[in-house]
Amino acid sequence: MYRLTNTIRDYAWGSTGAIAGLLGTTPSGKPEAEMWLGAHPSAPSRASDGLEGGEDIGLDRLIAADPQGLLGPEVAETYGRLPFLMKVLAAGKPLSIQVHPSAEQAAAGYAAENAAGLAADAPHRNYRDGSHKPEMIYALTDFAALSGFRSPAATAGLFGTLRPALDADAAETCGKIISLLSNPDEAEALRSTCEYLLGGTPEPVRLVAATLAAIEADPALAEHPALAELPRINEHYPNDIGVLVSLLLNLVVLEPGQAIYLGAGNVHAYLRGLGVEVMANSDNVLRGGLTPKHIDVPELLRVSRFEVLGVPHLEPVQTMYGQQVFTPPFAEFQLQHIELPAVSDSADMGGGDVPVAANGPVIVLCVEGEVLIDTPRGDELLRRGDSLFIGANEAPAMARCSANTAGRAFAVTPQPLQ
Repeated sequence: MYRLTNTIRDYAWGSTGAIAGLLGTTPSGKPEAEMWLGAHPSAPSRASDGLEGGEDIGLDRLIAADPQGLLGPEVAETYGRLPFLMKVLAAGKPLSIQVHPSAEQAAAGYAAENAAGLAADAPHRNYRDGSHKPEMIYALTDFAALSGFRSPAATAGLFGTLRPALDADAAETCGKIISLLSNPDEAEALRSTCEYLLGGTPEPVRLVAATLAAIEADPALAEHPALAELPRINEHYPNDIGVLVSLLLNLVVLEPGQAIYLGAGNVHAYLRGLGVEVMANSDNVLRGGLTPKHIDVPELLRVSRFEVLGVPHLEPVQTMYGQQVFTPPFAEFQLQHIELPAVSDSADMGGGDVPVAANGPVIVLCVEGEVLIDTPRGDELLRRGDSLFIGANEAPAMARCSANTAGRAFAVTPQPLQ
């Protein structure tokens, strides 16, 4: 087992205190957006075996030195690296409206940009690696997100509700959007509406300002569920066209303990909240609004799925061993939520133990109290904020109760290979 030291990314949209509050650390004073736990080469965790004189090494290098032992033969053969990336994500303000490519699109885009001579860290690069990036988010607090297109008819109705409250010019633009959404071919309705909104013409941008003014002036509009997040989005990104694009998407508000998953082509954005995010080991993002970063509208439109999607809620499976496991339709990862009671009497030790689901390598993060991780090679006590990498060659692992306090942790491992 290897204790991990993890990088916190200070993206501008991050919260200044949520991650520190969860992990019991001192805030840096900067935005703390994401803590990365994994072996992605841009910010690999540092791994230490805890022994005196032991080596502190990047987790990517550690795994590369013994992929068969640490990943297991099947995972090593299938992926060649740690296939997942775990994050603690804290959205202090909305993230960009974005989409992730499929595996085929990522491989082709990465190869093309390499062939064109783009530097790996070029700000106008779309593809940071050649992998896809399906993901899921588990809400630790109330968590708001946009995910997938709602039906064009429902969105046309929403713009129809807005239209009477707008001035003549804005109402005309609103009418054009309603006309585009009224195409009986739903895919074409969504595609053409997105192309119009993202096309760079001034009319949709003026409609953003008129829409926010109408919401501010009309209490009924301000209380409309589908419009509830618009004033806050506009506060952070005033008159950004992403404000209008957000109206095409499902607004999702998760309660703590709920989760959603996001596949390739799903246009989405996280708006606010703290959560545990898990994804394939990639950093490929195509952006369409609500960001100062690089936007490539043609590429975003090319990889987006223009189809009506319901909210992709992900329910956990309770196993016969007391495990609570979230299994999205992506082979690279699954998330286990572990809750252990405090044990005051040593005679009761073991009564609340839960096996750590392991299909090869595992990363464990303790977010509350204490959790003892026990393997045939030894044990490690994790306290709030501590994290651990467990190689495949140390299975099985057990999460045991601490004599001092209750504990809560999350563990990520690949799904079983068929």
